[in-house]
Amino acid sequence: MLRPGSFLTSHLERVTFTGGRDAPEHLHTAGVMTEKEAFITRSREAQAVVLKVHADRVSEPQQVRALEKEAESAIDSGDMDLLVVDLGEAEYVISELFAALVGIKKRLDQVGKRFSVCCESPYIRDLFEVSHLNTIIDVKKTLDKALGRDSN
Repeated sequence: MLRPGSFLTSHLERVTFTGGRDAPEHLHTAGVMTEKEAFITRSREAQAVVLKVHADRVSEPQQVRALEKEAESAIDSGDMDLLVVDLGEAEYVISELFAALVGIKKRLDQVGKRFSVCCESPYIRDLFEVSHLNTIIDVKKTLDKALGRDSN
């Protein structure tokens, strides 16, 4: 069981908002993790890597750092043509997330890879439009569209 203020990354590591991994052993997660327990999961779709955010709110800077770390790991692996950040469940995000997404896009441009973000929330998609980030970052409504599987 996780304490309030903590979340899991796809590598089964416990990250607390207070920082540090010195938590008592009983607070660490072991065994198989379901997607519902994870904040970020990483999956492969042909030549794409999908980072799925499992939260209705991205409201902590530590969550953004976890996403950046996971993206950096995926980029460093070099075994992809496209990185997709799927914000499908998110209804609220902090501004630091947008800065992180721009940073991820710049890093992918440096290595010649593509980047897309998908989110179902019209509110978040509007934020991309109002800030003109949709001119820099490819924003789609669904994962299928981000992966090019849905032409509608």
